[in-house]
Amino acid sequence: MKISVITMLRFHLFNLVEELSKFDNEISLHTAWRSEDARKRFMFEKIKINGHWFFGGMIYINQNFIHRQIKSSILKVINYIFSKYSVRQIPVNTDKIILCTTHYYPIIKTLKKYKAEIIIDHGSLHPRFEKKIMDKENKEYGFSSTGNEYNHWIGDWIEKECRYADKIFVCSNLAKKTFIDQGVEKNKVFVNKLGVRIDEFSLGMKSYEIDKNDVNIIIVGAVTPKKGIHRLIEALELLEKYNFRIKCAGALPEDTNLKNILNKKRKNINIDLIGKVPQSQLKTYYQAADLFILPSLFDGFGMVTTQALASGTIAAVSQSAGSSELIIDEKNGFIIPDITDPEASSEIIEKIICLPVLKRKKIAEHARHTMKVLDGWGNYGKCVNKNLMNNV
Repeated sequence: MKISVITMLRFHLFNLVEELSKFDNEISLHTAWRSEDARKRFMFEKIKINGHWFFGGMIYINQNFIHRQIKSSILKVINYIFSKYSVRQIPVNTDKIILCTTHYYPIIKTLKKYKAEIIIDHGSLHPRFEKKIMDKENKEYGFSSTGNEYNHWIGDWIEKECRYADKIFVCSNLAKKTFIDQGVEKNKVFVNKLGVRIDEFSLGMKSYEIDKNDVNIIIVGAVTPKKGIHRLIEALELLEKYNFRIKCAGALPEDTNLKNILNKKRKNINIDLIGKVPQSQLKTYYQAADLFILPSLFDGFGMVTTQALASGTIAAVSQSAGSSELIIDEKNGFIIPDITDPEASSEIIEKIICLPVLKRKKIAEHARHTMKVLDGWGNYGKCVNKNLMNNV
């Protein structure tokens, strides 16, 4: 198949390109990465890369130097121009065109001249669903209305993209349900569960002893309200006979009320905001942690879960995250059914702490096995290739 993939940033679509290249596919990638950087970091020997680095520079400036009140408007313009620019380089005889959501809307009319099947790929839940959850959370905690779910143009564009696309790729059954609940045709939505580079997170010997006076928890990902760390803190406060050290590896919080929650001194909780950590260094944080927790209020998947499982770190994952679908409760990890229920969440965490060391070790071994069965990103690639061949 001749496949063109359009995605400004990496997300998981670079992994999609890498895996599809292992089949009998001719692939071109259109991205805001520099071609040399993309080829150096990924196995893109057979891939034709159109690296429009100018847009990458614009994104960097927008993220780091522009006032947040106009960031969304500028991102909208960057998306629009990038899509218009990229489509000019797609061969007319392309069989499949895969686009990250928001890249399709600006070129819907242009792509009508192609006979190619159009696929949009969305890594999160439906933005309308996410906004409904955050409306409630923001009202209760006084968080500001930020995030993609509040960029109204994104929701509008995605709804139109879903209408015109031939297929919609999502990362979990949870994500699929949110799209169907928003009126998207069921037979258009396909699930491709994400993987992990096992070699990057495979660790040597790891201790499963837990010091109840110093329980080390690792949280990986941007520290934002939707990631639910404030809910986790409420649960940990109930466990007064334990002392917790939380390390947050990810973009630092911007929301004022969330900062106030994190900066508040507590008797049994110490929070260390590390900031962004290169992926190559993450395994050292998993190695040192007693417990990985993903307390998301919602998450299309949560690749950090696959990282934790591959590293053999005991994982407790919110059921509101798509990656909870990889967890067999109490066998290869733990599911937190409702992260907004502090009593129930604290019971699960205490259960993990009180488990015999050998039991925790066995759970970690099952977690590693789960990732080996997924063959890194191998199963993901096979699933994507199969869904591309599937007729709607």
